[in-house]
Amino acid sequence: MTEGPAGPVRRPGTRWELMFSLALIVGAISFFEYQSNMVVHGLPTGSVAPALDAASVGVPLGTALEKYRGEVVLLDFWATYCTTCASTVPALERLQTEYGDQGLRVVAISLDEPADTAHARQLLADWGGTYELMFDLSRSLRDAYHVDLLPLSFLISRDGSIAWQQAGTTGGAKYPLGLDSPKGRATLEAVLAHR
Repeated sequence: MTEGPAGPVRRPGTRWELMFSLALIVGAISFFEYQSNMVVHGLPTGSVAPALDAASVGVPLGTALEKYRGEVVLLDFWATYCTTCASTVPALERLQTEYGDQGLRVVAISLDEPADTAHARQLLADWGGTYELMFDLSRSLRDAYHVDLLPLSFLISRDGSIAWQQAGTTGGAKYPLGLDSPKGRATLEAVLAHR
């Protein structure tokens, strides 16, 4: 600053420039901190889904999943102790009903303990799920798909790549599954149409 006849002369905007610069710095730091703290669940879209054969996941589960090779599979990882998992069942049931004749197979993969399998079957039925339920008792599928949050769903295309995934549930009172939204259905229909 310089002295003028009436006292110190201030450059116009100096204070505002400083405040703006500080706001930009704080914003940039916040953004990078947010990005570094983001947790990625599951496998990235476009990656090859882990093999669903008997050798990779154990004979009982692998043999059951093998029958879906070449079809579009919606794997939904859940457990009876997951408080929001029930909210996705109606959407999964709708998708299986509406797109089953086009080759969609919804398969629920329970991560419950062996002692809880009967309870899991009963809960899925109580929630209205009639699609296939399997148990990953060895945790090999959970590990292969990097499941660390429930529910976690993967749409696997006919060529075995992950076309879509969703960790947790999405907004709304009943937590609709993302594939049950208009944009999600467009994705699902495109995957089903690809032969």
